[in-house]
This record gives sequence, structure tokens and C-alpha cells, in this order.
Amino acid sequence: GYAASRPDLIGDPNTGPHTVESWITRAPFRRLASATEAGRFGNAGRNIARGDGLINVDASLLKDFRFNDRAKLQFRAEVFNVANHANFGLPVADLASPNFGRILSASQARLMQFALKIIF
Repeated sequence: GYAASRPDLIGDPNTGPHTVESWITRAPFRRLASATEAGRFGNAGRNIARGDGLINVDASLLKDFRFNDRAKLQFRAEVFNVANHANFGLPVADLASPNFGRILSASQARLMQFALKIIF
């Protein structure tokens, strides 16, 4: 009956259009009535709704340039999220929230960095 309690599950939470605005709908859940069901947990288990998958490929290239036996210069090029795939966060899972079922976060877009490193 309070905001953090688990609801009753009355349908499949993983069906639906799976858009960023509505990844999970309220239809498969029934909130517990605080007056008549106080202190009771619903039958919905943990982690029953699936979020979007994660796809990530990172790559790096490096080249060493030797100055002598003791010193070298290393050039590094690193790319994170090579495919620039949008990896969305998990949907809001609080039934009392007006943002329930919406995805409000995503991971970073492609990131490239270059570096020079002296090793001696």
C-alpha cells in the first residue's frame, strides 16, 4: 500500500510498443490499496520487466616510435561506442511516478580521443 511496495502482476509487462515514451505500460500491474492491503506485498517479482539491450564496441589503435633503447613515443587513437548506437537506460519503475515506463536516460554517444605518450 505504500509507494515502495510491489504491485500485483495481472499481465505480461514485456508486451507493448517499446518506445522511449512508453517502454512499460501500467496495464499489467495493479497497485495495492493502502486502506485495505497495508503491509502486504504484491505478487510481482523483482526484475520482471526487461529494458532495452546494450550494444557497445570499443576500439583502439596505437603506434610506437622508438627514439633509442630507453625512450619511445606512443601515439594512441581510441574510439568508444564505434557504431554510435543509442544505449538507453532503464525505464522508470515506480507506479506512483508520472514518468512510469518512460526511459529518461541514455549512455554517451561516440567518443574519440587521441594521445601522445612518452615512455622511458
